[in-house]
Amino acid sequence: MITPDSQPTPQFGKAEYVGDPGTDRCDSCSQAILTQYYRVNGAMACPTCTSSAETTVPKDSHAAFIRAILFGCGGAFLGMILYSTFGIVTGLVIGYLSLAVGYLVGRAMMMGSKGVGGRRYQIAALLLTYAAVSMSAIPIAISMQVKQ
Repeated sequence: MITPDSQPTPQFGKAEYVGDPGTDRCDSCSQAILTQYYRVNGAMACPTCTSSAETTVPKDSHAAFIRAILFGCGGAFLGMILYSTFGIVTGLVIGYLSLAVGYLVGRAMMMGSKGVGGRRYQIAALLLTYAAVSMSAIPIAISMQVKQ
């Protein structure tokens, strides 16, 4: 039988820290972390290194989004050609090939935006990929009609 005294009760009113303060170090500059720390790509970082990392990240803008859309349209067109060519040559329409189209569109959009990403970029890439795979049915159907 377990009595209330035999097992410690968790304390929620007071924070209990593991280890000694000052033993943790920033992964970038090796400075001792005394009060605050941040996680940058999973690595522990001091406030100074965190602020310098934030300034190096490219900022989202309307121009970057439009450029990403234009590059994504190019990637979607290339993906549509790839998907259609595979379907025409082999006679098989494989859904897994749409993953390659999505990869092309995503990489093109990341190149166009120069590394900026976010929810609206993901939704645009999804729509462009869907449009490319859907539109590839037209050349495949035309090819089948010509063969018959």
